[in-house]
Amino acid sequence: MNPSRLILVVLASLASCAVASASPSSEDDSTGDDGNVKGVDWTTISEEEDEIGFIQGVVVDLPPVASLESKYQKVEVYSSNHFGRVFVLDDCLQLTERDAPHYNEMFAHVPAFEYLSRFPEEERLKVLVIGGGDGYVVSELLKHPTVEAIDHIELDEGVIEVAKKHLPWKGAWESPKVNLVVGDGAEFVERQSSDSSHDGYNIIIQDASDPFWIGDDGEEVLLPSHVLYTEAHLTRIHELLRKREGVFIMQAETYNIPSNLKAIKR
Repeated sequence: MNPSRLILVVLASLASCAVASASPSSEDDSTGDDGNVKGVDWTTISEEEDEIGFIQGVVVDLPPVASLESKYQKVEVYSSNHFGRVFVLDDCLQLTERDAPHYNEMFAHVPAFEYLSRFPEEERLKVLVIGGGDGYVVSELLKHPTVEAIDHIELDEGVIEVAKKHLPWKGAWESPKVNLVVGDGAEFVERQSSDSSHDGYNIIIQDASDPFWIGDDGEEVLLPSHVLYTEAHLTRIHELLRKREGVFIMQAETYNIPSNLKAIKR
């Protein structure tokens, strides 16, 4: 059996999402095909968590900087005077240019420093990034000269396409250190873990979308990404970490929401 590995957990919020149209400032209160009020050049992207009575919103400019309907979801980028570029998937706020470091820098640098603190003599790190199609985590990893190679697996090519054109860290995929694979993260991990010739990764980062929603009836509704949270998948992740020792970090919801806490315990 491989030696134990440190598993680090990032906690992020899970909320229902919506783009709420702004109220008109003129007498024209008609609404366009896109759901926005005519004559108004802003809207609010809101997140609601009915379970704990929480709501927050970000005001963005209209029209969006980019809008694309991919095979899996609607991909949009907005502009905000305060928050800069605002990245949205299916009306759900993913990140803003101003506060994205709070999440992504922890995701990239904490596992890298943890590994290097244990093995400071290590000069060549191989990293696997599952998800994180906006590219921020990959761009932060490239700041480490010891990172020699990054395999980046993202399901939605549309997310990559929009991020490459409209997000400030879009040059991350141009690095010769980065191998971008458009495909299913769970299937990729399964293939790699069954390949006896694969020498594994020093660090694995899973920046996956939420595994479930809580429906209006209070019942858990599984989302396609739930396969990235199963015991079988996590066992394969463990097998892909190098035998000497590796570090795994994942997005695992928030302990502030009761349903999330139950899922974390599972």
